[in-house]
Amino acid sequence: MARLSRFIISGDEQLIADGWNMTPIYRDAMSLVTKTISGPGMPTAQWTYQYTNLGWEYDRNLTQQGWPMIPAGQSEPKITIETLPDGVIKTYEFGKEVAYNDGLLLGTTTTSGGNVVRVDRNSYYPNAQLPSAPFPQAAGRNLKYGATELGEHLNRPVQSTTVQQDGVLFTRQVQTFDASIREVAVVESNNAGFSRSSSTEYYDNAQLWVRGQTARGIVNGIEQSRTEFDGNTAQPLRAQTSPAISQREA
Repeated sequence: MARLSRFIISGDEQLIADGWNMTPIYRDAMSLVTKTISGPGMPTAQWTYQYTNLGWEYDRNLTQQGWPMIPAGQSEPKITIETLPDGVIKTYEFGKEVAYNDGLLLGTTTTSGGNVVRVDRNSYYPNAQLPSAPFPQAAGRNLKYGATELGEHLNRPVQSTTVQQDGVLFTRQVQTFDASIREVAVVESNNAGFSRSSSTEYYDNAQLWVRGQTARGIVNGIEQSRTEFDGNTAQPLRAQTSPAISQREA
């Protein structure tokens, strides 16, 4: 059992003075500690898990005069350490600030033989830009008390990822999302000087409850694929890859 705490727990001054919070300061979870796989003809494999940085805090500093507010983004992440059967260690960082990044995977560090071999980082759609985002801020309505702060039903897509491996930094940046929070335009690059841009068009048929089929793919301004769909059935009628498209339009 692990006690998973939160940071920047909000509540007005009277609630805090009375010892109450609008959002629970922690939750107890039946967290995995070990996982073992064994069987005939195979070696026993075991994974182990540890959990750290689980402390909590209010959204204001109660030790200073006037209880000044603490800006978002100041909390250390919650840490989950996974040790694989081959000794590789993966350290996962999760946000714990309510109404900001609680529960979101911020990064993963992979270590082998005591050396860091890979670092993955995620950056999410900025909260300050959500009011003007092309997609809804919430996926429906959550009637749970304090649900908005917990953020369980809020749309927070990953906007960029970085991977540091073998001395190269790889970056993937989503330039545009659509109203369904799907990636429309993406730029991928690395610090070795290579980059490419891609865009995706989707086919939706709301009447048939069909969404998200890929209708067109473009890489560096060149059409790579195209699929035509039957408007009555939403089934694909014709699919073409880049050579076929080039020959037809030549």
